[in-house]
Amino acid sequence: MLTRLVETLGIGTLSIRLGDGRVVDASEAQARMLGRSREELVGQPAIEIGIVPDGPALERLAAAAPGRFELTVRTRAGLERAVDVAVERVDVDGDSCLSLAMRAADTGDQRVAEQALRASEQRYRGIVESASDGVWMLDEVDRISFVNRAMARMLGFEVHELLGRRAVEFMVDESEPVGRRALRDRHAGIPQRYELRMRRKDGSELWAEMSATPLEEDDGRYVGAVSMVADMTERHRAHTERERFQHRLQEAQRLETVGQLAGGVAHDFNNLLAVILNYTYFIREQLPENSAVRGDLDEVRHAAERASELTHQLLVFSRRETVRPVVLDLNDVVRDVARLLERTIGEQVSLVTELSPERCLVKADAAQLEQVVMNLVVNARDALPNGGEVRVETARDDEVTLTVSDEGLGMPPEVAARAFEPFFTTKPKGAGTGLGLATVYGTVTQAGGHAEIRSAPDRGTSVRVHLPAATEPATVVERPAAETYAGAGATVLLVEDEDAVRTLTSRILAGSGFACLEARGAEEALRLYDRNRDRVALVLTDVVMPGMSGHELAERIAGDGPGPPVLFMSGYADEAVTGTLPDGLLKKPFTADSLLRSVRHALSPDARAPAGRPDGA
Repeated sequence: MLTRLVETLGIGTLSIRLGDGRVVDASEAQARMLGRSREELVGQPAIEIGIVPDGPALERLAAAAPGRFELTVRTRAGLERAVDVAVERVDVDGDSCLSLAMRAADTGDQRVAEQALRASEQRYRGIVESASDGVWMLDEVDRISFVNRAMARMLGFEVHELLGRRAVEFMVDESEPVGRRALRDRHAGIPQRYELRMRRKDGSELWAEMSATPLEEDDGRYVGAVSMVADMTERHRAHTERERFQHRLQEAQRLETVGQLAGGVAHDFNNLLAVILNYTYFIREQLPENSAVRGDLDEVRHAAERASELTHQLLVFSRRETVRPVVLDLNDVVRDVARLLERTIGEQVSLVTELSPERCLVKADAAQLEQVVMNLVVNARDALPNGGEVRVETARDDEVTLTVSDEGLGMPPEVAARAFEPFFTTKPKGAGTGLGLATVYGTVTQAGGHAEIRSAPDRGTSVRVHLPAATEPATVVERPAAETYAGAGATVLLVEDEDAVRTLTSRILAGSGFACLEARGAEEALRLYDRNRDRVALVLTDVVMPGMSGHELAERIAGDGPGPPVLFMSGYADEAVTGTLPDGLLKKPFTADSLLRSVRHALSPDARAPAGRPDGA
């Protein structure tokens, strides 16, 4: 009966032999108190099973008997419990023993709970501190009550520097409303996941993704939140780059479509201009010197020449203009153009150049690259009606960049998006053709680069040109020696599918003493050549023709051995992109002088190259 009462009251009893400090008897209640079975206690040293910490402690118990005091015991799980102990000496089977009656002290359960809580906190703190993402805990007014080391590193602070500060302090201005709205949602118990910009200690910014879970008391009162914060800066930068690339690709595709249309129109228009220019000349030369009609014809010719310049710019835009790429230093190009423009740009506008100390070698057509710089500077000047500064900068890194900027009128986004389109202009009627930036676009893309424009109303415009850096040394441009031409009288095989151009060309050649064999296409030209092989001194052929191109015709004529020299003519040529066109290409529209000069040069001994190898290699 007494034993059951003791068990019911939660009192544990055990006996320890003083000779060897081993447990000789223990109750079930005592075993439960220590988290063990009775069999695990009996026969074990009291020190090892956590009843007493060491031998001297057991000796103090024996010296205090009989008596009562508080003792700390250790459970099997390693937790310590405070117990009230009543101790007295007893004899058990002839051995001198200590009899201990233990009951958990009033604070025992609380200590066990606190120890369990501390152990749990340590485990979770270890998990949180080892996390690669940032973690912080916020109180009900968004003050930081806990932050892990990853979060502190993300923001560039020490942990103690963040505690007590409000989360909104680390948000970039435009992200502050996001933070305030998130706080309202958390007060309403709504979990969130959102992106925002945050500011580091050094002032730099990062993009962060924040997931916040509200914390509430049992009565539903909001007491704070736990937030996981991931640094998304690199992903956001990659996404931004991808969007920029997609935008640039879409813009290139749109301009490519416009370029194909413009190039086709320019090619056909060049043929018409050649007829207008030269027939105007023929008529004018047949009129008396004092004829008033001569002046009218001069105006027609002037208009045709102006139209020829416009078609030339269209061909540059559509990348169908013949180019002579050489390796040159962009710094030298800017210096040369600057010297020219300083005298013509106007007194109210100052031209400032800031050139890279390194050589900015690029491979491009020298004349076209000069035109790029000139067009950009003139456009910038026109955006400064009250004067100001035009800045031209070059830089060399993995690529070469040319930047021309002003602080003038600027453009809204919808206008800037169309700036590279041909014939699109914001200038008053008659003040511009809208081909300046279109020419820039064509030249730059043909050289393997790209151009971008940044502008805003009343905040100026900046156009940046990106060009691949050339690895080979700069090209040394040699001035050609004085040309010597062969005399007239030779037979020319003329191949041109446009009747008006063919008739015009034949008339100019015949008027200078050349004999002409005319063919409307390559197949007819081959038949004429077979019948007149010994007579033909020169083949003058268009490049782009239906059926067989001028290049293929040249190869067929050459056969297995050298044939007559071939002079190509074209209003544009896609082959120019691959660099296969000869130096002696005759551009349409041509004048009688340029035609005869090219023909005589092609017939001169120094200019002869094997037919079928139009690159002269």
